[in-house]
Amino acid sequence: MHSIASDITKPDDTVRTGGDAIPSVCKSRGFTLLEVLVALAVIAIGLAAAIRVGATNSANAIHLRDKTLAQYVAANKAVELRLQAQWPAVGTQRGRAPMGHREWRWSTRVSETFDARVRRADIEVGIEDGKPIATLSAFLPQPAQP
Repeated sequence: MHSIASDITKPDDTVRTGGDAIPSVCKSRGFTLLEVLVALAVIAIGLAAAIRVGATNSANAIHLRDKTLAQYVAANKAVELRLQAQWPAVGTQRGRAPMGHREWRWSTRVSETFDARVRRADIEVGIEDGKPIATLSAFLPQPAQP
């Protein structure tokens, strides 16, 4: 004769206490709420870190683009000073130059050097009147007289 308890439970799913077989309800088949919350917290921290890295890389790329364009403006200004027929006067000059769909502000300070036939030009380039993005020093030889 079969008992009802033997039809409902199997020997591996029972807990034995003093000879009686009690069906096991402690066996887990999924994740607990705490495990799910911890997993979501780990994923959220990882995604936040990935977003921060992406934002930092984007800001660095913009800064490097601006610095490169400012260096081009400074180099162009140094070449213009070298190609002038007249030697640049000692003092400061300011102006604007277009480059990369933007207008750049430059400032050139020309000074004398220990050699009377050479002058030094310090060129600073920026977007606004604040801190320059790029600086360049050029040494200008005295132009040859025809």
